[in-house]
Amino acid sequence: MEQENNPTPSSQDEQRIEPAPEHPQEQENVSVPEKPTITVRAYFKADPFGLDSSTVRGTDPQAFVSKELLRLESKIEQKDFKDFWFFGLELKRQLFQLRGLTKDERAHFKNQLEELFQRAKILEDQNKNIVAQVSELKLQRVQQMVDQILAQHADAQQIDLALAELDKVSAFIREGTVTLPSGVTMADMVPMQRDKAKELVRKAREQLLHIRQQIREQNFQKLSEKISALSDFLTKTNKIQQVVKGLQEFRLELRTANLERGHFQELKMIYETLWKKARESQIASREDELHRRVRGMLRLVQRKQQFIEVLQREMKDLEARWANVKNDFFRIHIKELMAEKKMKVEQAEKDVISLNEKIAFLNEQLKTLKTTTQPQVKPQPDTEPPPGIEPGTC
Repeated sequence: MEQENNPTPSSQDEQRIEPAPEHPQEQENVSVPEKPTITVRAYFKADPFGLDSSTVRGTDPQAFVSKELLRLESKIEQKDFKDFWFFGLELKRQLFQLRGLTKDERAHFKNQLEELFQRAKILEDQNKNIVAQVSELKLQRVQQMVDQILAQHADAQQIDLALAELDKVSAFIREGTVTLPSGVTMADMVPMQRDKAKELVRKAREQLLHIRQQIREQNFQKLSEKISALSDFLTKTNKIQQVVKGLQEFRLELRTANLERGHFQELKMIYETLWKKARESQIASREDELHRRVRGMLRLVQRKQQFIEVLQREMKDLEARWANVKNDFFRIHIKELMAEKKMKVEQAEKDVISLNEKIAFLNEQLKTLKTTTQPQVKPQPDTEPPPGIEPGTC
């Protein structure tokens, strides 16, 4: 009887298991461990096959899809089609894996996504057409700018200015904007057109560098011939002053010439060697000239002194005759002769004094020239070599 009042469960009843409630958190006295909150992207990476979103706290499939659709809308408005297709295709894949959506909701979101795809495709094609037009217009502008630079700066000393202008053209290719007849302003270019524009600039730069190299070679040849002629003239003539003048003119040309640095250094070394030789020859010639003038003045002083002695003897004779003459007429005549000779003596003596001063001055000049040949002594301003040469554009 007790067994009937207290029936034991059969083996079949023992195997029956009551299903767990749908919401464990609502069951009393049952603690369910809280699952960590994860982001939607991490959620799909963790379970790409559609983990039930209701078990992930803080996720709402409808809100997630709506938020992604809004982001795709903003990408279209920003014309960021690269990111749009990345996120759009990812959302399309997730739309069929995300749980918690009804069939109607999936179809609704799918239709919205397809509309965005069509809209993006149309706008992307339009944008590609606009970029193609902008690229063509920018390429034409680049061609015009390059042709103008080559036409204006292909000669003379303006090569460096032309190269700077080409740098501006390169900046225009990267950042410059153009306005289409439709009013659209844009700076983007198709990669193929951008490469063509860069190629135009590269060829123009090579052409300008080639022209500059030719100009430098011509300048070097011209100056080499001139310095060689001055060197030959220095060895064959005693007209040192002409050589010095030619070297001074050469120095001015060398300072402004467009030369390679190696060519400039070579010509500068030749110039300095010739200048030193010319100055040495000029100093030697000047010294010889001073010695010659001193010798001539010494001879002139000697003749003047002899002339004074002759006049003094004649004056003594006239004084003796004047004392013996009784006739007044002759006495007056002799007196006039004596006065005249006395004036000549005084003038000769003044000439001798002047000549001695000149001789002393020339001797000082000789001493000055000798000091200029000493390397430890700074040369005088009138014999100082020209200032140093600075290189031109290299």
